[in-house]
Amino acid sequence: MATDKYGEVVLDEQTLRDFGDEPVPQWVHALMRRVAQDALPDRIDALPAIVMVPVREGQKFGGRHYPELNAIAVYKSADRLVVKTVVIHEMIHWILAQIGDPSGEHDKKFYEWASALYPMYEIPTKTARFVEQVCDDPNEPCHTWSKSSYR
Repeated sequence: MATDKYGEVVLDEQTLRDFGDEPVPQWVHALMRRVAQDALPDRIDALPAIVMVPVREGQKFGGRHYPELNAIAVYKSADRLVVKTVVIHEMIHWILAQIGDPSGEHDKKFYEWASALYPMYEIPTKTARFVEQVCDDPNEPCHTWSKSSYR
């Protein structure tokens, strides 16, 4: 598995081959279809490929969107709710790329989608904050997520 200088998985043709046979739970595929159907029903046929990759030592979760490959990688985790949140997070990157913003930035537009989709898919605020790592104060409401409130 290729990684970049930060230890993030670099999804390339070799990595797709290496992990392409790893089983992706059916519920993950169903979730991706639901998110696409709810957000961009006219793009349902353009769903990204997904690979599940092993969690790195010392890491609990993670994922990455690869617009150039129309693919996402999600680290396997024993915590299904965290995986669900990461899949939605990566699908937000996919949505933005589909509507012409492939920058991958965690900006206001990204968090507007997150603030809409996480509650829609019953992601608890605490889990969203954990995955997004944007709220230092556990009492801060999620609707205050903005460019100035994330790290």
